[in-house]
Amino acid sequence: MQFIIFLIGTVFLSSNLLAVRTIKTVWGLHRINNPLLERLMGSKPMERLKAIDQSGPVAYFGLAPKFSRFDHSVGVLALLQKAQAPFKEQVAGLLHDASHTPFSHVGDLLFYKDNQAKSYQDMVHLSFLNRMKVTDITAPHDIHLEDLNPDLPCYTALEQHLPDLCADRIQYILHTGVLLDRVTESYATELIDNLQYTDNKWYFVNKKYARTMGDLSLRFTQEFWGVPWNCVFYELFARMLKHAMTLGLISEVELKNGTDQDILNKIYTSKDPKLMEDIVKLSHIHKIYTVTTYDKGEINIKPKFRGVNPYVLSNGTFKRLTDLDPQYSNEFDRVKAWCTNGYGVILRSLNNEAAVHSQHK
Repeated sequence: MQFIIFLIGTVFLSSNLLAVRTIKTVWGLHRINNPLLERLMGSKPMERLKAIDQSGPVAYFGLAPKFSRFDHSVGVLALLQKAQAPFKEQVAGLLHDASHTPFSHVGDLLFYKDNQAKSYQDMVHLSFLNRMKVTDITAPHDIHLEDLNPDLPCYTALEQHLPDLCADRIQYILHTGVLLDRVTESYATELIDNLQYTDNKWYFVNKKYARTMGDLSLRFTQEFWGVPWNCVFYELFARMLKHAMTLGLISEVELKNGTDQDILNKIYTSKDPKLMEDIVKLSHIHKIYTVTTYDKGEINIKPKFRGVNPYVLSNGTFKRLTDLDPQYSNEFDRVKAWCTNGYGVILRSLNNEAAVHSQHK
């Protein structure tokens, strides 16, 4: 289920004609009726996000449902409006993913340096918005480039350090949960209704919804985001893109500012044998590696621990879910240790039969 945006009417606000959008999120309908937000949603950097998948390249090989960065961003905006976040924070939240490279975090493997703490997208975010002249739209509303930094300490509804909840994290966890049929849309609606934001803190009123959010985060950390096949896929896909760049098939500019499908089209239409071999391997990702202990593999991975530990309002005080639910506390520690220990992978060749019958749509 992706976000569906459609025009339901128009109203007049001062001298501006405002198109009122109703966004269908995975937890229900949400109306956007601000002229600046409306204009930004139709801007070039936001339109580009419709062609950038949240899960990266795996979505184009049938390994994950489609989920665009645009869908994610407008969902974050809906949560920020639920939290009654300051307007500048809402604008920063809507734009927080605009600088993502094609295939999302594959950009980290292409342009990241080990001594840099943030992802590539975070490091270039403000320069990207500046280059895209976003402030030509926001400055008349007294919102300047420095206000568009999603990591400003005052933007506590938008971003928080793990294991806390934040609008960014809530959206992608819950949206992924619905896409993967781990929760229904009706249950997602209940969960968001129960979720509150007060005094710089997201929290649940009912522990059962906090447990759902926590369970989703742990499950996806180990079975989707950090699972060996996904991490191997990212690594091999990045190597394929580097090879395509050495051939002159795609440029560094395209890999920083382009869109997923445009780049894939250039690779698919290439006659380069190495690229065709890479496509076959990626199409059979589960068959081309074995897992071993960390430091014993050709590729050694320590997945990012994305588990959340939500606050719950309990008898008038805020308590962590791990303090209220010993079973969740044990599971939280187990998955965290799995990420800390990491694993290695050893690549292996495809058998001839798999290669001959490989087809990629």
